[in-house]
Amino acid sequence: MRDRAYSFYQKRRAQVRESKSLDAAWRLVVLVVGATVVALGLFFFVFPGPGWPILWFGLVLLATEFAWAKRLLTPLTEMQTRVTRSIARRLSPRVRIASFVTIVVVVGVTAWLYLRQWGFTTHGIFVLRSWVRSKTPW
Repeated sequence: MRDRAYSFYQKRRAQVRESKSLDAAWRLVVLVVGATVVALGLFFFVFPGPGWPILWFGLVLLATEFAWAKRLLTPLTEMQTRVTRSIARRLSPRVRIASFVTIVVVVGVTAWLYLRQWGFTTHGIFVLRSWVRSKTPW
């Protein structure tokens, strides 16, 4: 499936490259979207959120068209691999399994409580949002 999708992308990209104006437009769209995603990742470094994954995704988007982004992405990917291996070595298998089970239980209980209260609707989200607004002073 992945190979077919990539092959489809490569064929379409080759067709776009035949026209200079379409190629420039494509590169501009990739630049704007990729830069926006990178900026969002940087935003999440300052505020709570998944900064590294979003930043990495934005660089992957940019690296599809720009060599400078690919050069920047390579050391980040290597650093991410080193950090992941370092963390994996430090944690025992029991701690990893306990963490996974805890996350699954918390998500499952939260989903069960939500579905029990509101079912498969978005009503609960609006109720919670209005409750939070009533508790905040601004």
